[in-house]
Amino acid sequence: MQKQKIVAIFLASLLMSPTVSLAQEPGAAGTQLVSEILVATPTWTLLESAIHQAELAANETVQAPQNRPSWPSRHPIVFGTIVGLTGGLFAGLVAAQGCDPYNDCEIILPPLFALGGTVVGALTGAIVGHLRK
Repeated sequence: MQKQKIVAIFLASLLMSPTVSLAQEPGAAGTQLVSEILVATPTWTLLESAIHQAELAANETVQAPQNRPSWPSRHPIVFGTIVGLTGGLFAGLVAAQGCDPYNDCEIILPPLFALGGTVVGALTGAIVGHLRK
């Protein structure tokens, strides 16, 4: 228990140490100590900071939304695969409802229909993607 307290205190002290000033070599080209940066940084009130942020936001240009095609039209094969898998699994579950309880068709039909739907959906997506180009 005593070792855990010592380790916890050590880790907490590491979190409190100023890592930026320890990581930089003093006097290296292009580096400043944290204390120098803090002194050079202007101290603004909350109102001045809000005004500054508003000015920055007003100066930013508003970008027009890009005319990017939808995700399904950019990835027709993946979209067709997902739709085919979902449709095939649903059809397999519906077809398995009429199975004889002593038959294994309710275990076999959903994966087979899902596999078939995946293949049909991927092929359909490939054809649609090829026709749209």
